[in-house]
Amino acid sequence: MKMRKEAIGFLAGTVLLSSLFLSCEKKYDDDNTIELTSRKERVANTWIISYAEDDGENVSSNYDQYELYLNSDGDATLDADYTAFGVTYETSTEGTWAFRNDDEELVLDFEDDEQDADYQILRLNNDELWVLNLDSNIELHLLEK
Repeated sequence: MKMRKEAIGFLAGTVLLSSLFLSCEKKYDDDNTIELTSRKERVANTWIISYAEDDGENVSSNYDQYELYLNSDGDATLDADYTAFGVTYETSTEGTWAFRNDDEELVLDFEDDEQDADYQILRLNNDELWVLNLDSNIELHLLEK
């Protein structure tokens, strides 16, 4: 009798744990780990662009000097150095970030409207954020700085 109660308790516990893990829906296509931190906490970070692709072409060198700061309060800062026609420009803009579309998109809204963008989130971990620009189809892979 005692063994039967223990077996029933073990079975019930196993079923409960299994249902908890099965209910942990993976949010993003390439999200291959279960994270214990919230999406908001994972987005809040200092990011650098490690890889960029435009229509299958590697354009990472265009984003070498970009840093994106996102905090958990929804504030954002973008710092960028870029070269055009042999002249190097330095820019910094403040703004906000937010999730949209059931946390599947990341919206960046800066004072410099040219930097505004809506992204589909492809992967989001504590140290990795992959996004696809919904207007230009440029895919960016960002890493924690």
